[in-house]
Amino acid sequence: MPWGWLRALKHADGTRFLADGLSRYGYLPNPKSPLALPVGFTVSAGARPYVGMTCAACHTRQLDVGGDSYRIDGGPALVDFQAFLTDIDDSVIAALASDAAFLDFATQVYGHAPSDREITELRADAASWSARTHLIISLSLSGLTGTSAWGVGRADAVQMIFNRLTGLGIGTPPNHVIAGNIQKADAPVRYPFLWNAPWETKTQWMAFAPNGNDISAMLRNMGQDIGVFSDFFPNKDTLLINYWPPNGNSMNVGNLNQIEGLVKQMDKPKWPWAYDKGLASAGRKIHLGKGECSGCHGDPGQAVRTLHTTQVFAVGTDTRQFRLLTRPAESGVIDGDLLFLSRLKPTDTALNVFTHAVGNTYLQSFFHGPSPAATLGFAADLAAPQRDLVVQRSMDLVDQASAANAPGYEARRLEGVWAAAPYLHNGSVATLADLLEPAANRAPDFLVGPEFDPKSVGLAKSQPRFSSRTVTTLDCGNPVSGNSRCGHEYPRKKPLTGPEKAALLEYLKTL
Repeated sequence: MPWGWLRALKHADGTRFLADGLSRYGYLPNPKSPLALPVGFTVSAGARPYVGMTCAACHTRQLDVGGDSYRIDGGPALVDFQAFLTDIDDSVIAALASDAAFLDFATQVYGHAPSDREITELRADAASWSARTHLIISLSLSGLTGTSAWGVGRADAVQMIFNRLTGLGIGTPPNHVIAGNIQKADAPVRYPFLWNAPWETKTQWMAFAPNGNDISAMLRNMGQDIGVFSDFFPNKDTLLINYWPPNGNSMNVGNLNQIEGLVKQMDKPKWPWAYDKGLASAGRKIHLGKGECSGCHGDPGQAVRTLHTTQVFAVGTDTRQFRLLTRPAESGVIDGDLLFLSRLKPTDTALNVFTHAVGNTYLQSFFHGPSPAATLGFAADLAAPQRDLVVQRSMDLVDQASAANAPGYEARRLEGVWAAAPYLHNGSVATLADLLEPAANRAPDFLVGPEFDPKSVGLAKSQPRFSSRTVTTLDCGNPVSGNSRCGHEYPRKKPLTGPEKAALLEYLKTL
């Protein structure tokens, strides 16, 4: 939204929306921000600056231990994005609710007593913005309370991307809306850590997106760009579907390439405290042998940045997210779109609509994008064998799910896993110590916040800053609830003893 709007917004109690720097949602203070915005928020240049979010808003972690704070670049953020979106929506609606409220809002936006013309223009802009925003927020998030709420550290980002693309972007002009394509975003998952992302076979927990070179990376990044509300309004002319109409696509291909390059440079965090080297050595043997860990997650001794070794496994964890792969959507103005040998149907899966949209947007960016030359940056990567799609050890998700008779998730590399609590794809397990226990022994409720427990490796039981942020998980009675703490019970052949668990936990601190 325009930067002046966010500065002017108020909560229902009259306090400024930005009064606490958004820390109430868990966003981290950024001492280098000239505008006192938190980490991951930025303001564009130009006559009418806009405020938006970057990757860092959802992928920066802070750990607090003994009064000291540690920032983890690329770590999963502990933020309440659902509350943030809902409050933004409510605050704009409140500003539009009465002449007095809007006059106060307009005065703050303009910095002076506005004229009638200024008020009329601003009200029209704000009403248009609010109509689209309220539509997607209300249809996606209303009713998500209790165990169905996203809460702190989780988001149903895939559904929100599908909703933004199919619900607000591919309808007929002038509003481009297909309200029936917007569905409940009720399968939240934990934000993934990023330092291994460019080097894994797949991305996203469901492993539906191929990875391995910059073509795949650009498709991933374009989808994320759409998901955080870029302008994206394709249209159909007499010859083809145009994904770069004038003023209808705000993606910056060059910037997306630069961001991907920065993610490639991101290294795993290093455990900053003391650990028992002898115990960790014993834990490594368990990881490689009896523990069955390396069979799924790979050997951390391998060069993670030269081999794509991640695979997909069904390990009994909650499968609610997999409904997204088959959810239908109207194709709208891109009906009939051709991508290689695939043509979109009038009603297709949202995943196919997404694939066509980002695939052809990328192809057309060579001719219509804001920085066509920047798209050529993938050539050097394609030349290296480890970056070639042909040699990826990629496992097809449908075949894997069929073989296991259950949907499977990506078994991510474990480097830096100690800094990524809570665990499992849906953030249902508070510590690595809990994850080494049978599901029946895992804590059903825990607090979420930055306080870190180095002994159990994960969220501390006490969270003074966020004492009200309790996560309530569910048992194995409903493994498609989105909140089940079931699954990932290893080793299956012979349970680990207490000393073996302690050794394995010590080893995980070193990764």
